[in-house]
Amino acid sequence: MDTFSNAVGMVIESAKGLVRMQHPNGVSWRAYASNLRVPEPAEREQFEAAERAWAPVVVPASAPQTKGT
Repeated sequence: MDTFSNAVGMVIESAKGLVRMQHPNGVSWRAYASNLRVPEPAEREQFEAAERAWAPVVVPASAPQTKGT
């Protein structure tokens, strides 16, 4: 949880006191590591819901293929 921007994201890079965070929708931003805290349960649930919503759709290889008419 980035307390400065009030946004929940996953830390994907860290260097010299700065981190790069990313939301499941692809938006990323930089934040100071000192502004981070562990998300509250509701914030974590919101992030996990966003992960499910923005996850790529996986089509099994065995799914029937249809051809356009």
